[in-house]
Amino acid sequence: MFRSILRFSLFFIFLFSLSPSIHAESGTLLADSLNCSMSGGWLKGPTMAVCVYDSFCYAGYGRMLRILTAYGLNEVGSYLLPDTIRGIRAEGDYLFLSVDGAGFFVFDITARTAPVPVTHISRKGALLDLDTEDSLACAIEYYGYSSSALTLFDISNPFSPSFLCSIPFTSRVDGVHLVDTMLYAIAPDTGLYIANIKNPSSPSFVSATDLPRGGDDVFVVDTVAYISTYGYYTSWLTLMGISDPFAPSSLSTITDGGEAVWVDKRESDSTYAFVVNGDGFYSVDVTDPRNPRFLDSHWIWKDDYSPDLYYWDVNRRCYIANYEGGVYVVSVYYPDVVFHVSDYYPDGYACWIWVKDTLVYLHDGARGGLRIFNFKNPLSPILLGNYDKNMTSAVAIRDTIAFIMNYVWDGWNTYQAKLHLVNIKNPESPTFIDSMDFWKEELASYDIIGEDIELQDTLAFILIEYKDTTANTYKARIDVFNIRDLSNIHRVGYYEKITLSNSMTLKGSLVVLCDTSGFSLLNVSDPSQISSIVDVEYASNYLRAPIGAWIRDTLLYIAARYDGLQIYNISDYTNPVQVSGLSTPGEAWDVVVKGNYAYVSDGYYGVRIVDVSDPAVPVEVAYYDGGGFNEYTCIHDTTLYTTAGGYGFYTIKSDTVRAGMRIIQPDHHPVYAGKRDTITWIPSGTYGGEVLLEYSLDGGIHWMVLDTVSNTGMYVWRIPIKITSWCMVRVRDLSHLYAEDESEEFPVRAITLLSPNGGESYGAGDTCTITWICGDTSVLYTSIEYSLNAGTTWTTLVDSVQGNSYEWIIPPDVSTSSGLVKVSLYMADTILGKDVSDGTFSIVLQGVERKKRVRIEALGGTVKIWGRGVDAVIYNVTGRRVLEKRINGECNVPVPPGVYFVHIKMENEVLETHKVVVVR
Repeated sequence: MFRSILRFSLFFIFLFSLSPSIHAESGTLLADSLNCSMSGGWLKGPTMAVCVYDSFCYAGYGRMLRILTAYGLNEVGSYLLPDTIRGIRAEGDYLFLSVDGAGFFVFDITARTAPVPVTHISRKGALLDLDTEDSLACAIEYYGYSSSALTLFDISNPFSPSFLCSIPFTSRVDGVHLVDTMLYAIAPDTGLYIANIKNPSSPSFVSATDLPRGGDDVFVVDTVAYISTYGYYTSWLTLMGISDPFAPSSLSTITDGGEAVWVDKRESDSTYAFVVNGDGFYSVDVTDPRNPRFLDSHWIWKDDYSPDLYYWDVNRRCYIANYEGGVYVVSVYYPDVVFHVSDYYPDGYACWIWVKDTLVYLHDGARGGLRIFNFKNPLSPILLGNYDKNMTSAVAIRDTIAFIMNYVWDGWNTYQAKLHLVNIKNPESPTFIDSMDFWKEELASYDIIGEDIELQDTLAFILIEYKDTTANTYKARIDVFNIRDLSNIHRVGYYEKITLSNSMTLKGSLVVLCDTSGFSLLNVSDPSQISSIVDVEYASNYLRAPIGAWIRDTLLYIAARYDGLQIYNISDYTNPVQVSGLSTPGEAWDVVVKGNYAYVSDGYYGVRIVDVSDPAVPVEVAYYDGGGFNEYTCIHDTTLYTTAGGYGFYTIKSDTVRAGMRIIQPDHHPVYAGKRDTITWIPSGTYGGEVLLEYSLDGGIHWMVLDTVSNTGMYVWRIPIKITSWCMVRVRDLSHLYAEDESEEFPVRAITLLSPNGGESYGAGDTCTITWICGDTSVLYTSIEYSLNAGTTWTTLVDSVQGNSYEWIIPPDVSTSSGLVKVSLYMADTILGKDVSDGTFSIVLQGVERKKRVRIEALGGTVKIWGRGVDAVIYNVTGRRVLEKRINGECNVPVPPGVYFVHIKMENEVLETHKVVVVR
């Protein structure tokens, strides 16, 4: 008893009334922020609290108050709060909420599906569970591991609730129940506390009772307190007699307790206790409190943590807040036959995000797939479609194709990674194209997980991590695949490192590989021979290991987890020099740099915005902490898109992004050296002012000034005569200091042979039109060769020709089934590049019957077909039919750039098949 009194010695010490920060507004309530505001998003989170009132279920789904029909759990309304909702109760026409670190909230629910904020009282602690009784509300206020309080509010006037007092505890309090003028509280490490709150401004201590196992929740009916206790292996339901509240006595204990309890005394005087315990639900007959009897149990799907329970006696159902499993409902009409009624489970875990125009592509780590949203209205994004396939670890998007790294458990304690190709041209119905299991045989006995994927020109760089289950060692590996022909993806090189790697950043010919010991710079200019440039051991503690990286100009920005943002000068790749560092309050997982600002995804502390105009002295100037665990942020136009794990994703408006600037063209498609092309962009602000145009030939590390022009959104330039896979352009608005955009990397090519490109058939003596695409033909010239033996030997057809086509009269005495043509582009005596037919063509002697009935070419966005009396059916790379047409003479079919297959048919019989590549 002495320990109880000592532990409760602070019970009579009440805190002075704090000046409440009352804030009422319609619409979204803001979270902790500086120079930022939320503008919308897909908002979700763990379900921590639930309440049923009239015929509606109010669920705290993360920061979002979800309003559901009690029957069927159909969502009919919602409201965004600034932090996680931990407690919900309804009285009259008002809803009362305890909102973690944001305080106590009151809503008018006269219109049950349209809550209107009434008022808000801030608190210094985190408000957890909540209970109400008539004109009183009591919330558990948590300050830290060993410090909490029970905080009382007068809610007799919901438009002006007032703080009454806080009852301090030197331990954590988990459950509270108000009954008439008595307050019952339970602490997990200690026991049951009872106080008289007849005068709520000055509660009086009644008793404190030690319980060997503590407790997680308490519910009182008549003279019995029902205490549920959750244990890792065993849980308990303890019944305490409280007819004399000054001397509670133990009545009985049964090993069917848990995290939350609700007790129902029915008209027949039968009494039942309903308990949730992780992923289990129990019904117990407690009519005789000295002899409780287990009745039935029910497994709850989706999650193993159920923090709240609400009993609706209209039709005797229990509504369970099932954490990341949403709301789960069981019927207890017959307590000895418990069964599932319905559930609300809008699952998902936002990891990676990418934006194009009004579409948002989200990597959903929980479902394991790709979600696609229409974000035309940022306040209410619409989920268009999703591709859900096992567990997804990384996504990259190119045009209408999503490259998804997927891994499956093979049932034998190993994971196997796969690359999935998905057509997302119709975002409402993503369709599977193909999957490749490149590592199945080679690494058959290993756990293999795809960590990252980057696309560059015709290559895909895939970072995998695998564990040698025999040697118990981890390795990281970058595999490079040629994706020019999606029907023939093949590996062209790889690089292996003995380490655990977190991410891969690709910029031009440079890869930054972040791993557990630091980061590495790799040279990938030759994908078949990736080489190490330098390893930088950043820290000895793996918890401080860098997670993400960003390269801008000659600076490398590292998100270094507990060591915040680190900046290195990499003008000399072989010797990175640290310039500065800035600690962040959370865990720096990723970083994006645009203009003079670095945007750091800082774990549970939101997005931190750092001014890096002077890289030696980075300064945090803004932040937005919206809850959840921020892993990835991207910038589109004037909006920040940030993922927040189980809380979904948010869009943020920041003062640091003052005006939009978006490059439309060039994109990632190839251009040709020396050719005139157009740079187009969406201007920031108005069309006035000037912009600075720059270009880079090494992926944005070094830049050269192109011109300073009016901000009209269009500029015609001549492509540099420099063959590279890593050209970029940048547009900076000189009148809006931080408005700028960089294009994607795009290749500058020399020449591409269009025809003959494989599959054609010619007669000896016929004229074969050789066509190609290249740049400035006034200063560049082409040489042409042909081979009749699949490239073993070559014969020069013409040394020098200008233009984009050549009429080749095939000699009358040759025949072959393996013909090829090669075109080479020169400037003066320097060869810039060459291209060869993708496949062989045939030449047959005159007088011999020719099987081939047509000639097919692709030029300038058009498929040209010559033939007579045949049908041509054109398919795109996904197998969708583009066109079917009868050919009699010449036919020109305009199509978008891409890879196509042409079936030539006669009387429904396929005579031949051709593959054509159409370029812009």
